[in-house]
Amino acid sequence: MLDHKELETLVAIIDCGSFEAAARRLHISPGAVSQRIKGLENRVGQPLLVRRQPPVATEVGSTVLQHARKVLLLQDEVEAALWPAASSQGHSVSVAINHDSLNCWFMVVVMAVQKDVPVNFDIRTMDNRAALEQLKRGEVMGAITSVVQDVPGCRSRVLGRLGYVAVCSTSFHQRYFSQGLHADSLSHAPYLCHDRCDDLADAVLARYQASQTLANTHYIPSTPMIADAVAQGLGWGMLPSTLVEKHPAREQLIVLDGPEVNVELHWKRWDIQSDTLAVIERHLFAVARACLNQGQSD
Repeated sequence: MLDHKELETLVAIIDCGSFEAAARRLHISPGAVSQRIKGLENRVGQPLLVRRQPPVATEVGSTVLQHARKVLLLQDEVEAALWPAASSQGHSVSVAINHDSLNCWFMVVVMAVQKDVPVNFDIRTMDNRAALEQLKRGEVMGAITSVVQDVPGCRSRVLGRLGYVAVCSTSFHQRYFSQGLHADSLSHAPYLCHDRCDDLADAVLARYQASQTLANTHYIPSTPMIADAVAQGLGWGMLPSTLVEKHPAREQLIVLDGPEVNVELHWKRWDIQSDTLAVIERHLFAVARACLNQGQSD
């Protein structure tokens, strides 16, 4: 049988990023942290961590890590049910989520959940594939991602579609697109996006038979900053339509001709019976129905 304190220590090391930080979180010495991990590895019979900065779980360690998080969550729920007056801390729930979902609608879920149950959210923003990988490794309990792939031991549900539109400022439009959108104008106009894996513009470029390799590209890892930069005329970009509608400089923005690009989002989480996760899902699905396009993806 795996020791509860050793499991707690494994989670602390992964979450805190070092043995020393885990020791501070658990109020024990770094030596005690090392002893607990060695004890857990002896019980399992295999290494659970790659000793580097930050430490990462091995393949077996990921399995044990997921088990540890489940045990700690369920224990928190039992203690809260048995001794509600003594349970002052919220349940810790880690979620991996893409940047645009966090910026556009997920915080509504966070605020709604707090009215029903005390939850300490550990929200980790990253691209869609990285979110899925964190769920696979047991580093998070749930993930919002556009990747369809199933994860063993997890349940999945479609949330809806987040719509994106091509946008630029009026001054930028006059400078680069006054003669209309076509392959040549798109190839010369500066483009703003998150990173080199961002393919949101592909549908627009294909519509005008433009090269999908844009030479004049600015990489900005923040959707709100991209929106502000677009409004100031730095370039054109693909932005969530809900963000465009609410932007303070909306009157200075032009939605370019072309199809709205809809990205289907999936909620994936551990397949366990948890009252906390059930409450989160109830609010998550309600907010998704209100904020995301429903139906078939493009």
